[in-house]
Amino acid sequence: MINLSRSGIAFATYHRVTVGDPYFIEIRYRNQTVSVEIELRWCFRQPDTGPGEPPLFLAGGRLVDIVRDDPEGLWRGLLTAQG
Repeated sequence: MINLSRSGIAFATYHRVTVGDPYFIEIRYRNQTVSVEIELRWCFRQPDTGPGEPPLFLAGGRLVDIVRDDPEGLWRGLLTAQG
């Protein structure tokens, strides 16, 4: 994960992803986990870093839904920390 806000997320991946498609992302921090659904809004390939290195993609999207979280879980803590 590169960036997370109340409305979206940016991340790096070695997998090609498709703009416009929904994706489910699991975010883990210490002993807490939250699963969110995003609609991918942008994706671009990073310049190659060297021979034999897999391509790296930077991508981001809009949060659509919180799929799974504990009542006092990670997502609630993130929202509280952001004000």
